[in-house]
Amino acid sequence: MSQPQTPQTRTLTVVPVPGPGAEDVLIGHDGTAYTGTKDGSIFAVSADGQQIRRIANTGGRPLGLEWLPEGRLLVCDANRGLLTVALADGTIETLTDSVGGRRMRFCNNAAVTDDGTIWFTDSSTKWGIEEWKSDLIEDTRSGRLLRLAPGRPDPEVVLDGLCFANGVAKAPDSSFVVVAETGTRRLNRLWITGDRAGTSDDFATDLPAHPDNIALGSDGLIWVTYASPTDPALTFLQTKAKPWVRTAVLHAPEALKPKPKRTARVAAYGVNGIGLFLMLVTFAHTAGLSGAEIGIAGGTSVLAQRILEAVFGDQAVREMSAKARKALLARVDALYAGQRQRFIATLDRVGDVDVQAARLDAAARDIAEVTR
Repeated sequence: MSQPQTPQTRTLTVVPVPGPGAEDVLIGHDGTAYTGTKDGSIFAVSADGQQIRRIANTGGRPLGLEWLPEGRLLVCDANRGLLTVALADGTIETLTDSVGGRRMRFCNNAAVTDDGTIWFTDSSTKWGIEEWKSDLIEDTRSGRLLRLAPGRPDPEVVLDGLCFANGVAKAPDSSFVVVAETGTRRLNRLWITGDRAGTSDDFATDLPAHPDNIALGSDGLIWVTYASPTDPALTFLQTKAKPWVRTAVLHAPEALKPKPKRTARVAAYGVNGIGLFLMLVTFAHTAGLSGAEIGIAGGTSVLAQRILEAVFGDQAVREMSAKARKALLARVDALYAGQRQRFIATLDRVGDVDVQAARLDAAARDIAEVTR
């Protein structure tokens, strides 16, 4: 009988960068971390955190970062669009800043599939980054997922009507991409290859918090950061409030508008989209760690139970565990139902069971007679 693995620990170190509002983080092959800040800077932080250098300034607001196949840095700049940065000298080029002849308002995040196609989000066609709350309050659902194919000058819209389109991540085999909808707490999947290519479905819904950046991890899981736990005020505005109420809140002083809570939160999903709930079950049975430590158990990165409880609460963990069990049983029942029909159809072709039993009995006697 195998012994349970002892969780290993790694210390989480906070590395300040000389700029406000560090956003996405991208790791290079040598361990260098790249991030953009509110003042337009893009910084490179050495693997040990001891050396920090500014490699470029976009003059806008860099958000999502990704690698392009040739080694350039892809930058989603909220104000300037889709950019590239040469690491050697910081040269900046614009790939695109418009869609269908209209300038983008809020370029946010991207993923690059194996063929070099760039999949990226425009969070809102009405509100820019400085008024991002307004898009959620007004519930414009004008976010888009766009595709820029290699060699093509103009992007095309592949999904629209998204509620604040945010992070983008690709599947390990590039068979689909996932886009986060911050407003509806949902992960939407667009199939790229196979029989379902060009169609979309739910990857995960009714999340316990509002998703922000997402990324494919080296462990094959899609990691999701949460901008804020579920906000009851925002939920009310989106689902129950009359239009005039949303308009009133839209023009209210900033201090009165819904605001994100400052809490640490992250979760991981398997390619089947139910990884979060199954991992939460693991979290609930994993010994808590102290300080800012992250546990590595069974080869999968997991957060300590204490962090989970701070974010979701004990009851939420139990409820999601029960939800995971119910969803798993439903999937198994559906699988068995499908397989059961195959066998039932086969048995129906056999005919009367008693007659067939008599034939088998007679055949057995004949065989016994011959072998004497």
